Amino acid sequence: MSETLAGCEICGKDPEVIVLLPKARGNDKLTSCVPCAIKSGLYCEKHQRPHIGFEDGLSACLLCINEESKRREETGGELLQTLRPLLRRGEREGLDGWLESTMEITGSSEGHCFMRAVVGKALRLNEPIETIQIRIIEERSIRFIF
Repeated sequence: MSETLAGCEICGKDPEVIVLLPKARGNDKLTSCVPCAIKSGLYCEKHQRPHIGFEDGLSACLLCINEESKRREETGGELLQTLRPLLRRGEREGLDGWLESTMEITGSSEGHCFMRAVVGKALRLNEPIETIQIRIIEERSIRFIF
């Protein structure tokens, strides 16, 4: 016998639309109605879809990350030019390997791929993107965003 989704695990209602929630932000619920998903911070109203969960336990809307990183593609390239000489050799090599793989998989530019990581961290933390950029430059490290 298979289990069926019963309704919103947060409010208990049986809505027409059920949202599958990510395991993020301390959430231990699997299904939700849209209003509860919005209240939980796990749903993007702009794109009308749930966030995705990340390994750091936070979440963000994948479409928001992609849109914003594409818009800031040129900034990503400039940021990489500034950051590369500041990184330790091993970290720089790791970044370059990650970028190479990511560019091959996505077909996106180096700047776009890097900004995807920066923007993703900013949206997960609900911080301005510029704050994340400043932090990685000041720390001379990309560990914070990966």
